[in-house]
Amino acid sequence: MKRTRQEKRVGRPRGRRGGSASAEVEVERLGRRFEVFRRSREPGTRIPDALRAAALAALDRGASTGDLYRACRVTADQLRQWRQHLRRGAQVAAAARPVAHVFNVVDEAPGRDAGLGCEPEAPELELRLGRWAVRISQVNG
Repeated sequence: MKRTRQEKRVGRPRGRRGGSASAEVEVERLGRRFEVFRRSREPGTRIPDALRAAALAALDRGASTGDLYRACRVTADQLRQWRQHLRRGAQVAAAARPVAHVFNVVDEAPGRDAGLGCEPEAPELELRLGRWAVRISQVNG
C-alpha cells in the first residue's frame, strides 16, 4: 500500500541531519553573531574568516545547511565555497614554508668615507640587498 504525501513527511526530520539540541543552540548563537555582524556593516561586506569557520564547524557538528540558512542567511553554495577556500588555504600554508635569507658579510674597508664623520679604522657593517647597500659604522666623537 502506498503512503500518502503527508505520511511520508511525518517521520522525516525537518531540515536537520539528525542534529542534537546542542547543535541547535550553537546555530542560534551563530545566527546572533551573523546578525550583529550584518547590522554593523554595509551590505556586501565580506564575512570574516572567524564567522566562516564557525559556520563550517557547526555544519561539521551536525547542523544542516537549512538550519544555517534560516539562522545565518548563509547558502549551501557559500558553505561549499568556504570549505574549498579552507582546503586551498591549508594546502598553500603547507607548501609555503618561510625561506631563510642569508646575506653576505663584507669584511673589506670602504673605499669612500670622505666627509662622513666616521672613524676610518672602526669596524663597519654592510648589508647588501640587490643594488642597495646599508652601512653601519661608529661616528666620531
